[in-house]
Amino acid sequence: SDGEFAATHRPAAMYRAPDGREFAERDAYRKYMREEFFTFRGREGEVLTKRGGDIDGQAFELSELRDCTVQLLDRANQVTGDDLTGCRVFIGPTESSVFLRNCVDCTFTVACNQLRLRDCHNCVVRLYSQTDPVIETSAGVTFSPYNGAFAGQAEAFAAARLDPTDNHWRNVFDFNADGDGDGDGGAG
Repeated sequence: SDGEFAATHRPAAMYRAPDGREFAERDAYRKYMREEFFTFRGREGEVLTKRGGDIDGQAFELSELRDCTVQLLDRANQVTGDDLTGCRVFIGPTESSVFLRNCVDCTFTVACNQLRLRDCHNCVVRLYSQTDPVIETSAGVTFSPYNGAFAGQAEAFAAARLDPTDNHWRNVFDFNADGDGDGDGGAG
């Protein structure tokens, strides 16, 4: 009967995650991949690492981390970091933008096309940026040149289309230097 056929034959999974989980719907697969493989969220006191090939040019998200060491040793398309406190963060070559928001007492080593910081306080940024970095409503942020290294870094820079000889780390634009903010976020 038709009921027996439907019970024994389910549609084949069209999408398979690296951990073997299967999905028939693209949106469910993408959400699972983003949350399980391209996000570090809600962690405290951990070492969190992605190695070459783990990110492979995808967007990556860091959120609600406390006292963590983060190592993104691969190229990404875009990285966002929100609500990080007391963290040490290494972000490998990022083809587009790195957005850091609401970060306190962190040290960042970042290679990207564009860096934007908003509402960050008492942070150190060791930066490679192909464009002038931008900060907004931030204080106590200091910048110095990128000093990172990892196996495969040269290849990751090339894949992210970043020219390591063209670093704008010191050309920080502070949106609040002449506006409402305290203007205390410039390069130091």
